[in-house]
Amino acid sequence: GKIDIHGGGFDLKFPHHENEIAQAKAHDGNKIANMWMHNGFVNFGNEKMSKSLGNVVLAKDAIAKYGGNVMRLLILSTHYRAPVSFTEETVQSTVNELAKVQKTFNQLAVTIQVNDGDLNFGKADVQTFVEAMADDLNTSNAIAAMFEKVKQANVELRKNPINLMEIQNIFVSLKDMLNIFGIKFETPVLTPELKKTYSEYLKLKAEKKFEESDKLREVLMKNNII
Repeated sequence: GKIDIHGGGFDLKFPHHENEIAQAKAHDGNKIANMWMHNGFVNFGNEKMSKSLGNVVLAKDAIAKYGGNVMRLLILSTHYRAPVSFTEETVQSTVNELAKVQKTFNQLAVTIQVNDGDLNFGKADVQTFVEAMADDLNTSNAIAAMFEKVKQANVELRKNPINLMEIQNIFVSLKDMLNIFGIKFETPVLTPELKKTYSEYLKLKAEKKFEESDKLREVLMKNNII
């Protein structure tokens, strides 16, 4: 048989994978796989994570503790052939980075709905992101492109008045990038009642009536609107 992609740690390249190729050639007359992808190690600080060292963290345990989104972004943050450092610091840094993306994502979704826009209507611009992914799966550059889009979003969200079309374009672009990475965010949905609460909150805040606005803020936070 023949498969399309065969992967494994780069320490398996020689002699393990070369032996597999030799066996497949002798047995089936082909090279077993069209493409070989050798990934870097997951390290604990400077130490390789391995069964023999007994410092293994199971994926299911890491996901249960930190969430799938965090683990995906952490592993994608370096090129697949480079090592990934798995420490409390790198995990916490990833948690913080992800929170920034989610905050902007939520603000975009809320702004679109408050202004009676359409969450699915926009022209995605993901060219830089796709070019990075097409360049030997350069996920670290793709993440940089995603953060550039977050930066653009924050500039647009601060404008008064806002450019709704541009905000819709950025939201669709960001959503596409997150989908490609497999990072899932719940899109906040504003019911007519919540829309009213949000408008009232902004009005009270602008009038510096902070005691009243804080009560509404709590309601909005409970519903992931802010």
